[in-house]
Amino acid sequence: MPSPPVPKPPRASRPGHPPASKPRAAPGPVAAPTDVTVRGVGSLPGAAHGASPLGDRAEDGAARKERGEVLIVVADDWMAALLRGHLSHAGFHVQVAGEAREAYRLARTALPECIVCDDELPDIDGFWLIDRVRRDPGPVSAVPILLLTANVDEVRGADVGADLLLRKPLDNEEVVAQVAALLELARRLKGRRQEYRRDSMPPSLGDKAALRGDISQMSVATVLTVLEMERRTGVLQVEGARTGETAQSYRLELRDGGVVAAKLGGKELPALDLLRKLLHLERGKFWFATGGQEGPSDRPTENLGMLMLEAARLEDEGGK
Repeated sequence: MPSPPVPKPPRASRPGHPPASKPRAAPGPVAAPTDVTVRGVGSLPGAAHGASPLGDRAEDGAARKERGEVLIVVADDWMAALLRGHLSHAGFHVQVAGEAREAYRLARTALPECIVCDDELPDIDGFWLIDRVRRDPGPVSAVPILLLTANVDEVRGADVGADLLLRKPLDNEEVVAQVAALLELARRLKGRRQEYRRDSMPPSLGDKAALRGDISQMSVATVLTVLEMERRTGVLQVEGARTGETAQSYRLELRDGGVVAAKLGGKELPALDLLRKLLHLERGKFWFATGGQEGPSDRPTENLGMLMLEAARLEDEGGK
C-alpha cells in the first residue's frame, strides 16, 4: 500500500513579506494623527480622536445657533476646515465661503452675527468684501468683522471697516476668543441701543432721531462705538460737561461711521481734540439724527475707531 504524500513545507517568505500560506488581512482603519496643523493655524481639537476637521455635524444645529452664527471667508480649504472645526467645537454655527463675491451674497441672505475674513481671496481681496458689506444699505452692514492678514497694513483694514485684525499665522484659541468677544460686544450694544430708543426717545420723533440719551447712563464712548459699527451718517450733538464745569455744546458730523467735521461751541477744531474732550464728559445729554451735515459732501472722513484709540492712548500717557 503506497504511503500518503508528504505535504510540502511552506515557501519561505522574503523579508518584509507575509508567509505565502497565510491569508492577507483586510486593511483596517488608518490611525488618526495625534495633531493636525496647517500653515501655522494650529491644532484642531478632537483630531486625536479621529474627528473630522469640519467638526461634529451630528450636533444639533439649533443649539449652535444659540452661541452665534459665523461666516468664514477663506480660500484655503484646510485653513477653512480648521477654523470651522474650532468654532464648531466652541459651539458656534459656521458657514464657509471661498470667494469674496460668494461671501457677500451669503452674508446678505444668511445675516451672520460675525464674519471672519481672510485678506487673500481668489477673485477679489478681503478688503473689498469688508468695504462692500459696510456700505450695504441693509442690516448686514452692522455685522462685526474679524480680518485675518499676513500684511502689516492695519490702517487699511480699519479704514474699510474691520472691527478687529489678527495676523497670520493664527492661534485658533485666540480666533475663537475674539469672535466670542465681538459677538458679545455687538449684542450688548444692540441691547443698550434698543433700551434707550424705547425709554428715552419721544414717540413724536419716530425714526428721525436714531439715538438719544443721558451720558450718566450711556457713555459717549459707547455711543461712538455704536455709530461706527453701524456705519451711520448723520450728526451727533452732545450737551455736557465734567463735574463742576459749565456744559458746552459738542457737534460731530459723521459719514459712513467716519468723522467729517468736529465743532465745539460752533467753532471747528481737529476731530482728535474734540474726542479727547468728549470722552471725559461725566454728565449731559446726547442726540444723534441722520442728515444735517453742514460741510461739503465730498469732504474726506477720518476713521472714528482709530481716533478713539489715539485719544485713549494720549490720555493714558498723561496727555503728552
